[in-house]
Amino acid sequence: DRIFVTYAWRAPVNGNDAPTGGYVDEFDLDGRLVAHVGQSKQLDEPWGVALAPRGFGRFGGNLLVANFGTGAINAYARAAGGWTFRGRLPVKAPGVWGIAFGNGAGAGPRTTLFYAAGPHGWHGATEVDIHGVLGAISPD
Repeated sequence: DRIFVTYAWRAPVNGNDAPTGGYVDEFDLDGRLVAHVGQSKQLDEPWGVALAPRGFGRFGGNLLVANFGTGAINAYARAAGGWTFRGRLPVKAPGVWGIAFGNGAGAGPRTTLFYAAGPHGWHGATEVDIHGVLGAISPD
């Protein structure tokens, strides 16, 4: 069992999230750092993390990391004790907060990735959430 923690950079001037960057770390249940997932250039305010089931198309078995800033969902494969970037899902979820797969029962198919998002915009220097969205992504 592992715990994944997401981090977003904060702008030193106004304390808002920086427009790019962030990182994800993997810890064991004793709190020891196991591995770094991704690199700052690949991530943009990472929030949601989910392990894709084997039946999730070409990204089956990969760790998925959803980025609030760009809406991109990155895929990482375990390799040599760490994680290797495999690419991005072909869709975006602007303002994504969280991702999770169905449970095979009332919460949907196990191979469907559900996401909650709040597409956002800017009013001057203030970021504002515009709407809330619940979406589903099926394997390719």
